[in-house]
This record gives sequence, structure tokens and C-alpha cells, in this order.
Amino acid sequence: MYRFIVIFMLMSCMVVSLHAQPPESWFRTYDYDLRDRFNDVYALQDGGYVVCGETRPSSNLRSRQASMLIVKVDDNGEEIWSSFYDVENNWEEGNSIIEADNGDLVVGGSRKIDNGEYHCTAWRVSSEGEEIWSNTYGLDWCYAVIELKSGEFLLAGRAQRSALLVLIDTDGEELWQREYSIERCNGFTSMRETDGGVIVVGYTYPRPAHNDNSQIWTLKIDPEREGEIIWSRTYDFRPNQRGYSIVSAPNNGFLIAGVIDNQLEENDLIDYRSWWLLLRINGDGNVEWSREYEMENVRFCGKCVCLERLRFDDNNIIAAGGGGDGGPNEGKLLHISGNGQENWRRIYDVIDEFDVYRFRSVVEGRDGSIVVAGYGRSDDESEVNGCLLKFAPIVNEPEFLRWSPQDTMQTLLLGDSLQFILVAQDQQQDTLSYLWIMGEDTLTRDTTVTITFEEMGLFDVQCQVSDGNSTVAITWHVSVVEFYISGFNPEDLEFVVRRQSEVNFDVNIRAIDGIDTSYLWTLIHRNNQREEIGDADEISVLFDESGQHRLQVQVSNENESDEVTWAINVRSAIWSWWPSELEIAAYVDSTYEFVITPFNEESDSLEFFWMVNDELLESDSASVHVTFLETGQCEITSIVNDGIEVDTIRWTVNVEEWSFTADDADFADLPSSSVLYPASPNPFNSLVKLSMYLPRADHVSLSVFDVSGREVSKLVDGNVRAGSQSYIWNANCFPAGVYVVRMDVGDVTVMRKVVLVR
Repeated sequence: MYRFIVIFMLMSCMVVSLHAQPPESWFRTYDYDLRDRFNDVYALQDGGYVVCGETRPSSNLRSRQASMLIVKVDDNGEEIWSSFYDVENNWEEGNSIIEADNGDLVVGGSRKIDNGEYHCTAWRVSSEGEEIWSNTYGLDWCYAVIELKSGEFLLAGRAQRSALLVLIDTDGEELWQREYSIERCNGFTSMRETDGGVIVVGYTYPRPAHNDNSQIWTLKIDPEREGEIIWSRTYDFRPNQRGYSIVSAPNNGFLIAGVIDNQLEENDLIDYRSWWLLLRINGDGNVEWSREYEMENVRFCGKCVCLERLRFDDNNIIAAGGGGDGGPNEGKLLHISGNGQENWRRIYDVIDEFDVYRFRSVVEGRDGSIVVAGYGRSDDESEVNGCLLKFAPIVNEPEFLRWSPQDTMQTLLLGDSLQFILVAQDQQQDTLSYLWIMGEDTLTRDTTVTITFEEMGLFDVQCQVSDGNSTVAITWHVSVVEFYISGFNPEDLEFVVRRQSEVNFDVNIRAIDGIDTSYLWTLIHRNNQREEIGDADEISVLFDESGQHRLQVQVSNENESDEVTWAINVRSAIWSWWPSELEIAAYVDSTYEFVITPFNEESDSLEFFWMVNDELLESDSASVHVTFLETGQCEITSIVNDGIEVDTIRWTVNVEEWSFTADDADFADLPSSSVLYPASPNPFNSLVKLSMYLPRADHVSLSVFDVSGREVSKLVDGNVRAGSQSYIWNANCFPAGVYVVRMDVGDVTVMRKVVLVR
């Protein structure tokens, strides 16, 4: 048998909400036999409440005799009448009760007859408790009943391992009955009429061999076509989740309440880990969001009721439930905001010396109060009694409609005046009072106030709004200074530009007379290196490197400073390139490696194109080796396409005849054998240049090894022409440390140590 959690939706559009917990109004217990249990509560049109459940002459859970119980109480919980409904030697229980349009009561439940079979059962009784009729339909249980707009009643439950729906008329005569199944089903537990049909919720076990992997199951059916399925959905967020209730939500949506229950065995002990589950679906059954709320030893969850009293833009939910098998007997309440955030929870194990077992149902009264139904042990612990707990209405605090200035952080000059305005409304239509305060001074009780600030410093201006029961406030924080930045361009402090974009920046200053200010512009590059780039009130910046950059301007005088910082994301397909200088010199017959590091190295759409002057090279890699055979000016162009961005890097290379000057001291005395010159720079943090000299053309092997002797990169392995050659090792993907560069030419082997730093 499943237990119930009931969910309320409270509509609210509060700008400020204190999430106050409503006080308890009264608590009542009801004793009719040795074991009395309340399963559902309903708010009546006359302001009272009616509950249904069961009463047994024995406290034994397996007792074969029980009567369906209905109790009607007034708004103070005082009993008006109570009645038992049974057939001799049968076991009968009421699980769901509603008030029909004509004031009669209709109950859905179960009846167990002599042969041990359970039957889905419905009762109709008058407003005074007199039975009008009772009928059974099919096998097993009825968990929920609703009255359709057409006047018929729809029963939901289970039939053996299938879900069951039965439509009956006002006399209890069956109009149609239909079973639904996905493998082994535990039945339907709740339903809601909507446009074009009825949405029902329950849970099913799609893989019978794994009983701990139940799934929430929701269908939309057409009652006018004998329960024909419009759509069907299952939801599987964790193993062993069960859906128990559904309630209408704004914008044609629905909220489903359920539970996730896991038993963890460790060191021969069973630890119950449970979560209450709330998920929002749209009218087609698709999930919009889901939330989980961990509950210690709670395994039960149940019905949903939509609050009719409060109609605002947002939702609030009250959930009530209880302890589980193997865990403590407790009643639990949970308050959740419209986006699923938990605001507060309450736990009841004892109320007025009454041991609470669990809460099973909750409803909103006609006056907005909240009534919870459940059961627990009597004072002398000899009996189980039904109980009702009533809370005062949830009161929404006053709502702010308009305030000025809208920005609650204000900077003013000494002597400035500022008008503050606040307009609010009360959600219960109560009269509102206003109180304006600055520091310890009370300013006014109007909806507006104008203040002239004649002292320097920080000031808090607060307006408190009260409806007599609750108070909300808004506070402006005002800084009074000698000068401040009153405006700046660009106005967006975060923006995106393409590489090679030039952007103009400027700031406007407000200052009292006689104040001189100075400016300092600082560019924080993508590697967090800071560069001071100007001291005027405006500046133009060329962004020639991709990545995240920041530009900061600080305005100062002798006593104070103010600043603005822009975050600039420079987009490009290229992150970096080598050589880093775009205009370089080279000698005839020398070889240079040109390297591109893309912005997104893992992109599947990367394409590289290389050109020497106007000639397209047969290379599609991120690097290329170019040998300069003639003197003069040569252009090397790299075009990179990553599928989103296309960017171009162009080097201008001035090729000269070899000459010997003081700057070429390392090369002045040409050796007769092959030479590997010292690396440059060394240490290095990304790219290192490796130069060699060959007196004649020969086969060259140029490789890099780590300290363990493992070859990590092969730069050259082939024939190289005579003369000076230069190569670049790109170590972006290698860890910092010491490496060895080795050159093998004929019988000559030369090694150089290089150090990679980060």
C-alpha cells in the first residue's frame, strides 16, 4: 500500500519574500476504534472539512475486518458527524474523497471480500453521512476519484499488475473500464482533468527482474473515447522512483510529486536514502525541470491539490509526508518556491504528547488555511488515532511595484540632491504603511522623499513597507564623493571583437569645483601581464591577439580614486604564431619554419592554407618549412578556418645575401663541419629557434629528447641543402622541464640542452 504526500501550489509574484512559516492554529485527534487512520482530507464549500480513511476493531495490520470511515468537522476541527461503511466481515478503506457539485460526498477506495480478493470501490453519501450507494468495479484498489466537468466520476487505481481507470455515472453505474500496462504496473495514484482529456500519474516496473528500478508513468487519456491514450511518458531519473500525485501549474503545465527510494546495505545494516521528487511537465508530458529533496528515511509521497485562493504569477508548493519502513515515524512538511528551491521544512514526531506516525494528505481551506491529515499513536500508546493539524493562511508580504532609482547603488557629489520613490501593493488588499529611514533618523511616512547630501561618506536610505502582519524593505546605498566616473564608452563592460579590431575607449567625470584628476590606462593581456598604455581621458587600443583581455582605467586625485574595467573577448581562429614578429629578415638559402597555433586545437573543422607570395603550397598542417632561394622581399601567408572563424597571418620576409658583421659573430668563421648553434631563446616558454650550419648538402636528423632519453619530437629527417638553416620547435603540448636537442649529420653528432618553463 502506498502512502501520501500532498502538494499545494501557491501563486506569488513577490519581489521580496521572507518565506515566513505559518503558525499552527489547532491540532485534533479522533478515536473511534483500536486503529483509526485518515487517508485524505477535503475542504468543503461550507468552510468545514471532511476526511476519509478506515477504522478497525484490532490494531493488527493484517486484520480481515475494517470499515470505511468518513468524518466531517467544522473549521475548528470539532466533529459534526462520523460514519462507518462496511459489509459484514469485509475489509474496507477509503483513500480519496471529494465533494460533488450537489454537496454529496464521493469516496474512492477498496473492499476485500471473503475470498480474499480486493475490489476497486466507490461510495456516495449525503452531506449528512447517509449512504446513497456503493459499488465495486474490477479487482484491486482505487487510489483517486475526481468529478469531471461532464458530471461523471473517474476512478483511478490498479487491477493486479495493470493500471485501472473506471468511469461511472452519478448513480455509480459503470460506463467503461480500461486497464493499462507497461510490464508490471503498480497502478494510477492521481489525476487531473485538463483541456482535451485527463492526465493520470503512477509508476511502473518496466523490467520485472529489477524491482528496485521503478519509473514514473504519466498518460493523457480521452474519457469520451473510453480512455483512449493520447500520449504516454515514463521518467527515469534514478532507480526506484515512484510518482504519486499531479497538480495543475500555470502556462498549461503540471507538477508531479513522487519519491526516490534507495536501500543501501553496508556492514549488514540497511541505510534508507530517500528523496522527494518534484518535476514540472508541459501539456505534452515533456519535462521542463526536476528537483530532488533529500529526506532521511522517508519512502512515501502522494496526492496533489491546486490552491484556488491565491492567483499570482509564480508558484509555491507545500508538501506533506511521513516516515518510512525501517525509519522513524514522523510527519514532515516542506515548502518549495516556484523554481523548485526549498525554503523551509518542519518535522513532527510528537504533537501535544501524541506520537505522529505520518501525514497522508493536505488541503487548503476556504479561508486560505492549510489542513494536514494523518494518524499516530494515542497518549497511552494502546491505539492508533486519526489526526488533523491546521495552520494559519500563508500570507504573502507586500509586493514592490515600482522604485526609483532602480539601481540601489548610487554615487553622488557633495551637495547633490536625489529623489527616492517606492510604490507597493498588498496581496491581501490591506492598507500599507511606509517608513523612510537614513541611519538613525526617521525621514517621512510618504511614498517618496528627496534628500540633499551635505556630508562626504557612505549612507543607507531605507524604506520599510508594512501591511500590519509583515514588513519588507528596500535599501539604497549612497556614496558621497568629490568626484566619480559618470559615464564611459563603450557602455558594455563585456563585449566581443575580432582580432585586429581597434576600439576607442573614454570616460566622463563629474567633480566638485577645484578638483584635478589624473588617468592611468592599463591593458591586462591574455597571459595576465599588465601594460600601462596611456594617461589621457581617452585611448584607442588595437587588439591583435585572440583570447580574453581586460582594459582598466583608474581616475585619481589626492584623496580618492574610481575605476572602470572592460572585459574584451578577442575572437579569432588563431591563438598565436611563430615567428612572433610579422616582419623578419633572412639570408639566402636559409630555411625557416612558420607555425600557427589555432584558437581551438580540438576543432574537427580546422583547415590550414599556406601561400608563398601568390603561390599556394601543398600543405594543410599547422606549420610549414620555407627555404629562401633568392634575395628580395617575400610574403608568407597563413589562412586558418575552424568552421566558425577565418583568420589570416601574413609575414613579410626580407631576404638578403649572407654578410658578416659584428651581429653575426656566431656565424663569422664558417666551420668546415656541421654545427648546431645554441638555442634561442633559452630558457623558453613555448617556441624555441634551433639553427644549424652545413658546409655541404647532407642527410640530417634533428630530434628532441626528454631527460629519460625518450624521443618526443622529430623536427628533421631528410636531405638538407648547404648553408644556414633555422627550425622552430613548438613545445605548447609538452610539460615544463629540461630537454636535449640532438643533431646527426653523417658522422657528426651535436647535442644542446634547452629548458622549457611555464
